[in-house]
Amino acid sequence: MVYCGGNRTPVLGGDYKLGAASQLFHASHSALARLAERLPRTGADHIHTQPDMSLGCALRALLSMYQGHLRRCQRRDDTTKDRAGYCLKAGSSRSSGPHMQSATRKARSQRFAGAAGVILTFAGLALLTGCQGVSSGHNDTQVSPGQLSISPSTVNIGTVATGSSGSGSGLLTASGANITVTAASISNSAFSVGGLSLPVTITAGQSIPFTITFSPQAAGSISATLTVTSDAQPSTATETLTGSGAAASTHTVDLSWTASTSSNITGYNVYRAVYTTSCGPYTKINSALNTTTLYTDSSVVNGTSYCYAATAVNTSNEESGYSNIVSNVQIPSS
Repeated sequence: MVYCGGNRTPVLGGDYKLGAASQLFHASHSALARLAERLPRTGADHIHTQPDMSLGCALRALLSMYQGHLRRCQRRDDTTKDRAGYCLKAGSSRSSGPHMQSATRKARSQRFAGAAGVILTFAGLALLTGCQGVSSGHNDTQVSPGQLSISPSTVNIGTVATGSSGSGSGLLTASGANITVTAASISNSAFSVGGLSLPVTITAGQSIPFTITFSPQAAGSISATLTVTSDAQPSTATETLTGSGAAASTHTVDLSWTASTSSNITGYNVYRAVYTTSCGPYTKINSALNTTTLYTDSSVVNGTSYCYAATAVNTSNEESGYSNIVSNVQIPSS
């Protein structure tokens, strides 16, 4: 079975369906309509109209029907009846049917064959793009797979003292269809991914967050690749991870702040950023909620400058914005 058109209308095999705007056939292309009338109407060659079929598909169907008619004539030794009566061949004659001379029948057959071949061949080539595809099988709808994206494309944790940890964050976003994430792996053990309970399904158009933790065990620049596997197309999405390990500092930074005046406050988070000409992206540095207004940062790197901020968290696990920021806190080089 051959299908054609956006609604996969069958055009060949069983019943032939001719659409391609039947009005266009009868008006602007009346010659093609007359040609279709000359084709045999056997039990398997019924002609119907399907208005939403493209003209190219209809021409292709006509051409196939015409070629099939010729093949049947050859297989049956020129005895298969066409619409007018018989398949005709030079020198043939018949003993019944309309009274027609052999030469006349021969001429009609040749004119029909020539006209059909020329019209259908050139028109079919010109309008073949009207057929949207050829496939076999049942009338089932193809569903396009969704896509999974990771943002940002690169997570740079920055410089972290050996023996301590720094973190960053990212988002997984589904588009086109719901996506089920089944696995997440990282190529270097200095990094780990958290915040994902796998498998997890992401609704199309929605995102879920995740965290990347960097725990260097040696000084130097370190990079890795996060690979997320899902039922999207393609099946894997990647993100680049970078960070630098530095020798543990002999210095610490003692922080303190005024308690929040909001009700139901259960604790505080402390955030740090590397300072160059301004404060960079912040990373939470306390591993557990800090229940006091004091914090000591012992994971600083010698010769580096930092910015600090704190947030308050209430009993509903809602987190405030950053407090006032302390910037350009310089750590001695030695």
